[in-house]
Amino acid sequence: MTELGEPVGSDRAERLRKALAPPVALLASAMGLTCLLSMLAMVRSLAQLTVVDGQFVGWIGVGAAASVGVAAAGLRAGDRLGSGPPLALGAMAGVFGLTLGHAVNGSEQLAAAIVTCGVAAGGLLGGVAGMSADLPGGQARAVTLAWAVPLAAGWPVLVRGAITTGAGVIDVVVRVPIWGSGAAASVVVMWSVLAMLVEPVTERVQGWSSWEGSWAVVLLTCVVVLVAFTVLGFHTELSQVWLRPVIVAATAFAVAGWGLTLVVLPGSSAKLALTGVTAVMFVVPSTVTFAIADARANPHPLSWVVVGLISLAAVGGGVVVTVGKRDGSTLVPGSLALCCVAALGVGVIPGDSAAIGLAVAVLLLGTGAVLVAALGSVAADLEATRFVGLAAVCALVLGAVVAVPLSWALLGEIPVRNPQLWAAGRLYAGLTVAGTSMTAAYTWVLRGRIRSAGSAGSDARSRVGARPEPWYQHTPKRG
Repeated sequence: MTELGEPVGSDRAERLRKALAPPVALLASAMGLTCLLSMLAMVRSLAQLTVVDGQFVGWIGVGAAASVGVAAAGLRAGDRLGSGPPLALGAMAGVFGLTLGHAVNGSEQLAAAIVTCGVAAGGLLGGVAGMSADLPGGQARAVTLAWAVPLAAGWPVLVRGAITTGAGVIDVVVRVPIWGSGAAASVVVMWSVLAMLVEPVTERVQGWSSWEGSWAVVLLTCVVVLVAFTVLGFHTELSQVWLRPVIVAATAFAVAGWGLTLVVLPGSSAKLALTGVTAVMFVVPSTVTFAIADARANPHPLSWVVVGLISLAAVGGGVVVTVGKRDGSTLVPGSLALCCVAALGVGVIPGDSAAIGLAVAVLLLGTGAVLVAALGSVAADLEATRFVGLAAVCALVLGAVVAVPLSWALLGEIPVRNPQLWAAGRLYAGLTVAGTSMTAAYTWVLRGRIRSAGSAGSDARSRVGARPEPWYQHTPKRG
């Protein structure tokens, strides 16, 4: 019912906002993924990029920092401003970033494209991660699925699109028609304006002090790693003797930062969700990129049909979890174990395109299930939802930044063509096996702790600021 002093059409606008939230979330998440710099496109144009700007690696660090900063600011202010402002900022920046990122022919254009795309990716992916905070059960589950599907299913499509770029053309993002990015941005901005006009005020979280350490550790980890890569990128005169150990040490520091975050993070459910999303977002995108690119270099490359079928596997994993409403404390370790087995297949299969495609499909199926189950398991706790969303963005950005430098530091060559791509794919498959196996075991231990405490819901209600209802039944309060 319309409240006193409220416009007559506010209820209708609110229903429209909730109904359009899932498709807008899917569109915004896909656009945010497209705004991420294309690792494969950049290494294929490495010689030309060095001529345009020899310090472009430093700008990649700046763009990554902008992405993390915008995502953190949008999620932290979500209880006061909602998800509309970061989505609108990301959509508008995305149009400019995707346009500037094609056919780069100058250092100014290159720097502007990298930074603008970083802002766009952070605003869009962070904004979508916080959209479910004020939605009822059905829309909340659908928004969670819409956020996770592009992050799991989009990588084969991005790799296939990057490979089709014409020779001699410098692209830092996958080529998207201007009418496509403009139309997507228009839809997201219009929904954002509607959300800012009618979105209800969510409950203010009173237990922020218990989360200060977690936010501080994650952001400090990102700052240290990205500053290190930015400094290395802007100081190209440093000897390679020092570059390799610094790159390895920075990557190890990032992993240690996630471990320290688990120590200070309150609640077993939040720890389980954080472990799941960071494990897959840090290594799986690079594993899939190298594996698909290597398969594309074989005599019988993967076609668009096969790439589409691989992506559908990831969609299927997320849909099964969403429809089944299963306990996330069981699904997360099980899905991580599935990712471990699939990554082992990617690492040992000898260069057969069909077999590699099947292994990658299983890997993405598990990734989609992990993302949906992890975010869904903490959806009853607004603070945990926002923090896990931030952690996913940070892990994705850090993983993308360190992928090529780490491959070069450990293998001695930049993965540009088939022999190097094959080696990098096996390296990252091994890292994925190690990471997902350890995190599957750890989350299984957390599952026991959660169940011994009663349930994931009682664990969330024991912390200040959690909602009393299960995650699929909670309803926001109007301010």
